[in-house]
Amino acid sequence: MSAIAALIVRLNSELRKAAREDMWAAVGADIAAQDAAAKSIRSSGLYQLIGSIVASSGAIAGAGMNLKGARQSQLRFDSNAPKASSGLEAHSSDSMSHLDVTRMAHAQTAAQQETMKWGGMAAMTTETSKIAGAGLNMASTQCQEEKAKHDADSTKAKAHAEDERQFIDYYQTQIQDMLSKLAEMRSADSETRSKLVNMA
Repeated sequence: MSAIAALIVRLNSELRKAAREDMWAAVGADIAAQDAAAKSIRSSGLYQLIGSIVASSGAIAGAGMNLKGARQSQLRFDSNAPKASSGLEAHSSDSMSHLDVTRMAHAQTAAQQETMKWGGMAAMTTETSKIAGAGLNMASTQCQEEKAKHDADSTKAKAHAEDERQFIDYYQTQIQDMLSKLAEMRSADSETRSKLVNMA
C-alpha cells in the first residue's frame, strides 16, 4: 500500500509539473501575442499619420501651385495686354484699335494657358499625394489585420492556460481522493491486523 501511495504521489508531482510548464508556456504565448498586437497598433498609427501628412502636404502644395498659377497668369496678362493711353483717348470706347483688340485677346489666351498649366500641376501634385496616402493607409490596414491575428493567438493561449489550470485542479482533486481512499484502506488494514493479533 505504501508503495502504491508513493507511486501516486510521485506521478501526481510529475503531472502537475508538466501541466504547470504547459500553463506557463501558454501564458508566455499570450504575453508575446499581446506585445505583437501592441506593436501592430503602433505601426498602424504611424502609417496613418504618415499617410495623412503626405496627403495633406500634397493638398497644400497643390493650393500653393494654384496661387502661383494665378499670380503667373496675371503677370502674363499684364505683360501682353495693351497699355492704356492717357488723356481723352483712354476714356473713349472707340480708342481701342484692331491691334489693341488682338493684343488683348492674345493676353487673355496666354493668361488662360498659364492658369491651365499651373492648375494641371496642382492637380497632379494633389492626386499623387492622395495615391501615396492611400498606399500608407493600406499598410495601416495590414498592421490592423496583424493585430487581429495576434489578438486571436492571445485568446487561444489564454484558453489553453485556463484548460491547464482546470486540469491541474481536477487532477489534484482526483489524487487527493485516491490518497484518502488509500489512507482509509491502510487504516482498515491496520485495524484488521490488530483484531487478528488480538484474536490469536
